[in-house]
Amino acid sequence: MEILIFTAVPGSYELLQNQKSSATKIIIIDWQEFEYTRLFGREDVFDKINDYCVEKGISLEIITGSSQQQTLMHDQDNPRYGNLKIIKFPYYGTILGAHAILGHEIFSLEHTDTLFDHYVDNWNLDLQFSFICLNSKPHWHRCTQMDMLAKHDLIKNNAVSWNSWRGYEGRKLEDTFNYPWKYWNPKILILDDMPEGKLGWSGIFPIHYKRSYAQLVTESSFNQLYISEKCISAIVTNKPFLVSGCQGYHKMLSDYGFELYDEIFDYSFDNVSDMETRYDLIAQNFKNIQKYPLRELKELTKEKTKRNKVHLENFLNDLNSWPPEILDFLEKNKHLELTLNFAYYNAIKIKKIKFIRD
Repeated sequence: MEILIFTAVPGSYELLQNQKSSATKIIIIDWQEFEYTRLFGREDVFDKINDYCVEKGISLEIITGSSQQQTLMHDQDNPRYGNLKIIKFPYYGTILGAHAILGHEIFSLEHTDTLFDHYVDNWNLDLQFSFICLNSKPHWHRCTQMDMLAKHDLIKNNAVSWNSWRGYEGRKLEDTFNYPWKYWNPKILILDDMPEGKLGWSGIFPIHYKRSYAQLVTESSFNQLYISEKCISAIVTNKPFLVSGCQGYHKMLSDYGFELYDEIFDYSFDNVSDMETRYDLIAQNFKNIQKYPLRELKELTKEKTKRNKVHLENFLNDLNSWPPEILDFLEKNKHLELTLNFAYYNAIKIKKIKFIRD
């Protein structure tokens, strides 16, 4: 029989182990930062499952949320992976990101004015900061970006947070000191009064978000291409933004039809392979915009931010651009509530995902 496993479901690995002996095909929907070689959040599982499927002559398909431009993480010419097929679903994280922004009541959202009134229509009316940069988990690449912000003295006068937390354990600054800091003496920077049990995303913005012109988005991964809720939040709230993430991230955005803010940013950093150099150049971009009045910058980019928001809505709702294999998969398995994408797939069919007020 065909075994379908969603790695985010508790006990999914044990379920796979129990059922694999009767499988004629295994399909795994991966959620772990879209790095399919870390199935179930473990480094040792990917090759074990792959080798088992080769030994038994079983087809193995892994659905991962990376962009079509993302380089495969395994050697596709190696016969060891002859039974493996990777299906890239670039809308995976984007849809989950939309869910984080829009909230859990997707089917009633368009009848609720709160989001539009407070988070969209009237955004950026009282500008105070050149940019905002929100950081929770102290990933190595986020530490690098913070160090580069400190190098250019961009932390103290902008809306920059450093929660330094893991899971729901609360703020633990000691995790930050695993990084060899050059320019910043780390400390907890809090932009909100959220309790420690609510330090995660949860679609909640600090008041500083409304008062910031642009956003520096520090992604969860430095080597994976996908559009997450962090990037979506900037688009939905009419903010120009840059992303410290994977090399080529902004080219991906452009390839997907989003307009880059080249009137205020120099995107030459996007092709730089060295992470520290790339993030240093990103910081310099935000240093440069501090030379100009925020109202003037807002006027300069406001029409483009509106177009990008319209494009995001169209981007999410255009099922014709989804990979045919994913559409076929969702149709065959639409009764299985394995992931939000099933509910959103049906919602998209009737144009339910909306960021623009009619």
